[in-house]
Amino acid sequence: MALELDDLIKGQSKKETDTLGDEINTVAVIGQGNVGRSLTWAIASAGIGVTCIEKNKESALLAEKKLEKELELSVKHWKLTSGEKRSILSRAYFTSDFTKTVDADLIIETVTENLKLKQEIFKKLEDIVLDDVVFATNSSALSITELASELKRPENFIGIHILSPVKKIPIFEVVRGVKTSDNTYEKIKSFAKLINKKIIEIKESPGYVTTRVIMPMLNEAMYVLMEGVTNGMNIDATVKYGYDINEGPLTLADRIGLDKVLRILEILFLESGEQKYRPCPILKRLVRAGYYGKKTNKGFFIYDEKGNIIEENNIF
Repeated sequence: MALELDDLIKGQSKKETDTLGDEINTVAVIGQGNVGRSLTWAIASAGIGVTCIEKNKESALLAEKKLEKELELSVKHWKLTSGEKRSILSRAYFTSDFTKTVDADLIIETVTENLKLKQEIFKKLEDIVLDDVVFATNSSALSITELASELKRPENFIGIHILSPVKKIPIFEVVRGVKTSDNTYEKIKSFAKLINKKIIEIKESPGYVTTRVIMPMLNEAMYVLMEGVTNGMNIDATVKYGYDINEGPLTLADRIGLDKVLRILEILFLESGEQKYRPCPILKRLVRAGYYGKKTNKGFFIYDEKGNIIEENNIF
């Protein structure tokens, strides 16, 4: 009989817990966008030091300020104490200097879905870090085997698809490449226990499970909007309340980031040839206009500075 998710997360033995710290003591997170910052928060909350890497000093400073602001908002809403906020920030070191990853036991990349960019980052890191460091990509759709193909130690490479907000999501997908070693997989299992997550092992396939299942729904909602069946507010309300889920598809797309949604759909369409992944023209139009969703305060909906919907973006 299968255990419930809570039992699987809480059911680790004391022996396992005691040995985890010897394996993962320091983590580096490359890319401090929404997912990267959320991951940094979760890791630092577990008492682990995090080296937070951004592309330049200005971006690193901005990311640090954003995390501090997000933590302060949680303090105001009584979800976090001031002491916990200070503790989290004390464990997060923001920089653009890749050499600061030298002591990391695990490096997680969370940058945009661009194969060449991700490969370049890992090749650069490979010349800096120790030979036994684990490289993990948070890619939503790219091939783990292809991402690792140009590395000297592809056996150290693995995919961990972590959804945001990381603190609230109890699971993440783990995807092995063809050459991923058992030792690398075991280290990721240890890391998952440290941050109180359950891993779900997925075979390498475009979009894995979460991305592959959700993207057609988001795309179809956009086509419904484009065809004028009803407005965006009604589409979201119908799906949200009709199926008792947290948010509608257009709101979810805005939260993920429309530029990211478009890139993922393009990858899935290219890999599979399935028409269900053919990006809706409305999505392309928004992205070309620079309307990426909540992170730009404008996507399918217009948002205030706190991320609340003000009104529908009536440009269609």
